[in-house]
Amino acid sequence: MITESQLARRYHALSVNCKKVYDAVPISEPWSTSYILSEIQRLRSYTSNMRVLTGSLQALKASGLVQEPQKGLFLRTPIKPGKDESEAEPLEAAKQSELTTKEEAPMPTAQKPPRNPMAILSELATRCKALADEIETAALEIDEYVTAKDVDAGKLKQLQALLKGLA
Repeated sequence: MITESQLARRYHALSVNCKKVYDAVPISEPWSTSYILSEIQRLRSYTSNMRVLTGSLQALKASGLVQEPQKGLFLRTPIKPGKDESEAEPLEAAKQSELTTKEEAPMPTAQKPPRNPMAILSELATRCKALADEIETAALEIDEYVTAKDVDAGKLKQLQALLKGLA
């Protein structure tokens, strides 16, 4: 079991793909990876492949957000209810902060105090991580596209050889 504040911290540090996978993992009963993949596609019409899903599930398992009670079956780690009212909705707060940073960053004003260099580096690292996840997803989609085109080209060559054999 993890506390709500631990959940919020860990969820906020996840990559984009891991967050999508975590949202699709069930709370009460363990599901196989194929069910989880179907749920991701149903919720977001997000096309993912099994390699990305498996990697994300392993990362979630390593971070303690997901459990694997039986080999190949996954469910979310139970959450201890917070005793403090300030921890009432940490996951929702993390999602809201993520949405506000995605929308539009406010223009810097001259009245802001200088930021901590470590905070700047942390923010840049988070952006780089999200960008790397998007690049990986794009690369996987391109690979699937190229593979499909290679199959089509092979069929065309077979047809050409067949037609030459008939002539």
